[in-house]
Amino acid sequence: MERSSNYSLNYRDCWTREGNRIRGPFGNLRGLVLLNLSNNSLTGRIPSSLGDLTVLESLDLSQNQLSGRIPNNLAQLTFLAYFNVSHNHLSRPIPLGKQFDTFQEEGPYKGNSGLCGKPLSKKCEDSESSTRPPSSIVEEDEDSLH
Repeated sequence: MERSSNYSLNYRDCWTREGNRIRGPFGNLRGLVLLNLSNNSLTGRIPSSLGDLTVLESLDLSQNQLSGRIPNNLAQLTFLAYFNVSHNHLSRPIPLGKQFDTFQEEGPYKGNSGLCGKPLSKKCEDSESSTRPPSSIVEEDEDSLH
């Protein structure tokens, strides 16, 4: 697949009339390399459809009001070199595997008191411990951020 970092998106391409909601799924942006949605007052869950952006190298969702878990399939983004979800309301274990095993600093996760697992010092309780998810697991998801 050809990789391109030059995409032109305008306000109407990304936002619905209901307000601060980002359209999904993101499959039509499969060549996207950098996605910075920081500081946008986004709410809701992180859509697992972001995992369809297979050549994504940088994902910044920091400084929003996102909640829920980090979708496990984001760990499968093999080109992802920068990931930041700091200062949201995320919870549950941080996914393990592939690229997420390379993120050894706590910085990209700080400000999310409900997150646990590596690389954070906060351990997960046994019922929610970080594990490598089987590929057959289907997660609950919203196809858009609000």
